[in-house]
Amino acid sequence: MCYNHVNIDLSSRVKNYHPGFSQLCSLTVPCGHCEDCLLQAQNDIMIRSISEFDDCINSGGKVSFLTFTYSNDHVPLTTYSLNEDCSDINFSSLFYKDIDGSKPWVFNFCKVRIQKMLNSVRKNLERLGVVNAFRYMIVPEYGSDDRYTQRPHFHAIFYLSSDFLKHYPSSLGIFQRYWSYGIVSISKEHGEFLSNVDAIKYTSKYLSKTLLLTRLRQFKKFYNFIKANISTLKPIDYKYNITPHGLFRYYMRRIGSSLFVLKSINYGGTELKRLRAFLINSDYSTFSKIIHQGYPLIKDGHTIYLRYPSYYLRKLFYDINEDGTYELNFYGHQFRRYTLEDSIESDMKNISNIVLDNLFSDSSNNSVMWKKYYDEVLSTRIFDDPHFLWKFSVYRRLIRGRSFPKYFTPRILNFLSNDSRDKLFVDCLFNINNGFIFLDGSSNLADVDFESYRKNNPLYFDAPFFYSDYEYYNTLCNACINLSRKKKGDEISENNRKLKLMSDITNFIKYNSESTHLCISEFL
Repeated sequence: MCYNHVNIDLSSRVKNYHPGFSQLCSLTVPCGHCEDCLLQAQNDIMIRSISEFDDCINSGGKVSFLTFTYSNDHVPLTTYSLNEDCSDINFSSLFYKDIDGSKPWVFNFCKVRIQKMLNSVRKNLERLGVVNAFRYMIVPEYGSDDRYTQRPHFHAIFYLSSDFLKHYPSSLGIFQRYWSYGIVSISKEHGEFLSNVDAIKYTSKYLSKTLLLTRLRQFKKFYNFIKANISTLKPIDYKYNITPHGLFRYYMRRIGSSLFVLKSINYGGTELKRLRAFLINSDYSTFSKIIHQGYPLIKDGHTIYLRYPSYYLRKLFYDINEDGTYELNFYGHQFRRYTLEDSIESDMKNISNIVLDNLFSDSSNNSVMWKKYYDEVLSTRIFDDPHFLWKFSVYRRLIRGRSFPKYFTPRILNFLSNDSRDKLFVDCLFNINNGFIFLDGSSNLADVDFESYRKNNPLYFDAPFFYSDYEYYNTLCNACINLSRKKKGDEISENNRKLKLMSDITNFIKYNSESTHLCISEFL
């Protein structure tokens, strides 16, 4: 679960494809950068890679694990300096052998080189009459050891067909032939061909290295360079808040230094086909239960369940409109309905676990402000009331930030202000959030001429809905979650510091004196 959600304002770009929809004018989405989001990204790639692995082995192929490195003559670098008015950064390409210390620099990956190599191998095999000879996933990485250069390289998993192996029993030779920028090597631990999915897990973990880029020497210098000039930097095509981390990620993408995943089209598609076939041949409630339970994975002799990749969920539960946007389909609607009650219960549990005393006892000066805010506005510890928690969870999940048709707003106010737990109205809220409209409590009006209705009601939608009484509690919830996230981040930083210190001590013992004995606990 992401504890660093990002709020997006959609009011200026919302599109109402169906007049019965409530218009979502603000949206909360996962940040994509915290530990939980990166772990989910790793799991997504791992599940899809396992599907590719099983499909390749079952069809008589083999799976190869290779590493592509750069030689000194070809390591791609980028130098940087401020432009004339100091509003942006100028970049220029450089090779590692040409470094003279006159300008600061950072590594990049030169993604186009690995793409050219793949195209060359593919064309070579097509000349031999072999098509669809291999599939792949390639993940770039920087060396992380402070004692070395921390240069860029690539880890690649190739799923080789039986026709490929007839012409090239070893994949190392053909890929080395077309990788003219350095050396291609096999894994010391796993060898050239993989017999299990351990290497897939090994490769997918590199997705989490995004958090560590600023710890690498050259990238840390570049980050400090941005931080020192943050007051003047205003890139023309940068549309977000100016922050050091935001600009750092922006420039990393711009010069090709950010991490990425390069993979075949429809990567992991076999598992998706299996799910689609099961969807067609079973009732949607059974299918929703399986998807909600998650993907079964054996780990240390036990079965754990991981959330299915977002790629699968989009393909199963959404249709693509002509303009490229996604629209929830019938199966997606049924899945959301199936998981609605569980989602509300989960929200209630998370909110009830909030400890306000932690917010009030925080060492920062904000604790006094929050205590005063709570005493003045909230007279009772209402987070302990199950009825309030249920209604507050419904508000956060189905009402807050949405623009509803004008006829519907009074019913929402009535629902929030009374003491009843009206589950029928929650079902109505769910429907109107997913494309079904109800007028004055009547039945589903899916066949009504909505365009005529809208012409007769020009002010069809109200402003985005925010209920002031609940917003006070929402403010407190967000403050507690932010504090929890800060404490979790501090714990992770402290653990990383200890691990780094232990690694330094181990290296010192290894490379300086085999007879040295240190008590590590004294350093922690």
